[in-house]
Amino acid sequence: MYIGLTVLGAAVIGLVSYLLLMKIGREDRLVNKLFSTFKHRI
Repeated sequence: MYIGLTVLGAAVIGLVSYLLLMKIGREDRLVNKLFSTFKHRI
């Protein structure tokens, strides 16, 4: 039961953060800036 709740919670959190990132990316391309900085650091 606890494992199922953890998986469900992780899925919900992942989906919400994905949607927020997509919304921010549409508004001011912040996601692209973050990805470019991560690529430069790697």
